[in-house]
Amino acid sequence: MYLVNRLCHLKFHETATHFVVKTYGIVCWACLCAGLGKQTTDPRFKKRVEQEATLIKDFSLSRSLSLN
Repeated sequence: MYLVNRLCHLKFHETATHFVVKTYGIVCWACLCAGLGKQTTDPRFKKRVEQEATLIKDFSLSRSLSLN
């Protein structure tokens, strides 16, 4: 949930809808406690998230350029 929320720039309720959960509180916990907490304690996880975000941005950019 954290990665979907972070990399897709979704709001908590949008992420909850994507994962078919009834409340966005579950997403808040997953994002704030699990994701952000792990980034501060595990530098490899933080670097991996940054790498994935870069790959997704590059893919989105190349796809939009190829459609034009």
